[in-house]
Amino acid sequence: MQNLKTCSLIEDSDLKTNEQMTTKYNRRGEGIMAKPIKVWVLDPSVKVQPDTLTEDTQWQVQVTACRGEYESVQIALRTEGERVTIHAEVEYLVQALGEKIFDVKNLQLRLAEEERLIPLPDSFVLKPHCTQAIWVTVYVPRETEPGAYQGNIILRTDSAKIEVPLSVKVLDIEMPAKDHFDLKAFAGRYGLEQLADACVQELEECEPESSIRWETLWDAEEDLRLLWLLEQTQIEAAQQRGVDLDAFDPTACGRKICAPIIGRLADPSADVSALRAMRGDLIAAIQEARIPYVDAGDTLTVKASVAPTTPADFAYGTEGRFYFQFQLEWSPAEMLQAGDRLRFTFRDLFSDACTFLERPIEAPLSGQTKVILTAEDVNLKPASYHVRVDVMRGDHSLSPKAPGSCQIYIAREGESPKHT
Repeated sequence: MQNLKTCSLIEDSDLKTNEQMTTKYNRRGEGIMAKPIKVWVLDPSVKVQPDTLTEDTQWQVQVTACRGEYESVQIALRTEGERVTIHAEVEYLVQALGEKIFDVKNLQLRLAEEERLIPLPDSFVLKPHCTQAIWVTVYVPRETEPGAYQGNIILRTDSAKIEVPLSVKVLDIEMPAKDHFDLKAFAGRYGLEQLADACVQELEECEPESSIRWETLWDAEEDLRLLWLLEQTQIEAAQQRGVDLDAFDPTACGRKICAPIIGRLADPSADVSALRAMRGDLIAAIQEARIPYVDAGDTLTVKASVAPTTPADFAYGTEGRFYFQFQLEWSPAEMLQAGDRLRFTFRDLFSDACTFLERPIEAPLSGQTKVILTAEDVNLKPASYHVRVDVMRGDHSLSPKAPGSCQIYIAREGESPKHT
């Protein structure tokens, strides 16, 4: 998967034409306006057949990938009317909390034809009562700045333009290179040597970049590389905590994640595609292990989250009329006293300027609370903000080592996802 076909780049001027033909989607993937085709999004592990029908599922294309990783998703198309000629393009993706651009050269669209994947032609015909899948493959270069990048996949017909939101979330995790370790020997520590052996052998025999099976094998190999990275991360975290490595099992977390897959290996139909089920848990475990160790001592630990959130994991509001709900937790709860306060520090990530707001902690004193902040409570100009939350007693923070934190974005009125 080294050579990705460059997708057509759509300029803003193109997106502003023929607005009367643009079709938007609701949460069920159903067109709010009349449209010639139905569109929905599927995991690459789902086999799309001509008779596959619309699912009650997400309509946004959301891809989460590590730096140095390939990750795919499927867009399923179907029409119940006359045959439709479709032209598919991808507009450039803009960093949600910044100004970086995700190069469309790293996005590839291909048509799924039975078991093969063929380069997307300039246009193709969607037959009536026949579901067609488009594979969207994203490659994240290792030097890509972590964060969320947003844009659209554009599907044009003779009578409509359909915008399918596309979000690529780049994790601050770098996919290990293939030559970092012996894949088969490593997999044996987790009871996965059967799948690793099949993966390595088939990859050597399978024609690259032209079949769904090859994509499945490559994806499985990347999942095993994430398992190796989790083990290394566990060792690093144990060293930071001063744990005796001779008495520490760095495979314990990974074996727990792998257990459901190992339990199914006795089934003759067990396949390398089963490894995909552990990908999300592996990523979450790596991220958790990388949280810096803090010896809080006799101080409070605060956790903060904010809604409404976006696929990019930050809360989004508009200048002058935003509404955020903060969910806050702290421990140990018994440290709290009447008169303690919450201090919110909003740091502008572009200018580094700070805005402060304090709120009393309302009785009864417990280990959690909800705080609603609106544009009437705090004056925030359009920008990206890191929000720090401290529990204060007098002029001193009770949580200096482990305050709560989250991110919000304040947009200008009428601002697009491209910040224009």
